[in-house]
Amino acid sequence: MGDAADAAYLNANGITFAILGDGLYEEIAAVRDFMGYTAPWYSNAHLDDPTVGGAGKISWYLRREDEVYLTYWTTGRATR
Repeated sequence: MGDAADAAYLNANGITFAILGDGLYEEIAAVRDFMGYTAPWYSNAHLDDPTVGGAGKISWYLRREDEVYLTYWTTGRATR
């Protein structure tokens, strides 16, 4: 994750980088804490129809006030 693991630079510029995983929150939070990542991590394991793609996919969202927009996503190719 490189620089993305440290959200301080992004936050200083009004951007929030977050990780959304499909595992249980307790499990992904343990990985985050062990690795020392400061970006927030969230779980969508409890959702029947999550708004994001599956494993290996990356999505970008823009939030303006109360509206959230999906601005870009990958199809799983070249995400490694």
